[in-house]
Amino acid sequence: MQCTLYRKVLDMVRMVITNLIPAPTRIMELARVARTAVSAAIVCFPMLLASRPRTPLRVLCVAAFEYLARLRGETLGTRRRVAIAHACDFGSLRDDYYDRQILDSTEYRLLRTTLRRMAPEAATSRYIQELRQAERSRPVLSAGTPGVASATIEYRTWVLDLSLRWLQVISGLRVERVTFHALLSLVGLMQIADDLLDWKHDQADELPSYVTALLLEQRCAAVAMPLRAQADTLLKRTVGAVKQDTGTVPFALAGLLTWTFVIALLRVRFRQ
Repeated sequence: MQCTLYRKVLDMVRMVITNLIPAPTRIMELARVARTAVSAAIVCFPMLLASRPRTPLRVLCVAAFEYLARLRGETLGTRRRVAIAHACDFGSLRDDYYDRQILDSTEYRLLRTTLRRMAPEAATSRYIQELRQAERSRPVLSAGTPGVASATIEYRTWVLDLSLRWLQVISGLRVERVTFHALLSLVGLMQIADDLLDWKHDQADELPSYVTALLLEQRCAAVAMPLRAQADTLLKRTVGAVKQDTGTVPFALAGLLTWTFVIALLRVRFRQ
């Protein structure tokens, strides 16, 4: 089993490398992508020490949009970066409310007031309405519910998709379809990792996640295979985008790192 896992990791590495081997005409483009990614990371680094956003992963989200802006020879600027940071915290606050029915009203009012000032109000209102619809339609964890695992994947993807689209509007960027879906697949991988870390809490609170939905249908030891298959699919989508857009290389590399972390978590949490 361990040798099989190592071979699978190596196969994924080869797939990434194969997609990243540039034709001579793309070498300069890859160099430009690398410089742009570094510059976006540098400009967003101080946010790790700021009050917003609350977590390093949300800083990476801001950096991703800053990177996309810089690929076009632009920059988000401080105002839009701060707006995205507040939006990330706002989205997390609403997720916590729908998950556990607990809301920090003071924090909510503060974030909502700031977003009215810094983000397009129509987009924020639409996001709130669509998120409410998605959460009200979330799958109910019940062993008697047919297709609960598939429904949960759709629900997870729906929430991530509408959240990223809201952030894209705040960024003011026009993101190509292939690039957007590469980023969405990367965030999906991160969601799987998060679900693996928190699955016992999610199960206790009866929350639908990649893990808890599968546990209704399969033995604990059998959960690793479908989760790995889902992670493989998301990684292939992220890596495959490189063939169409060299600018997605950083997303592919981040996807490989996240995928490797997911595989390691599966080995630790669900030993077969």
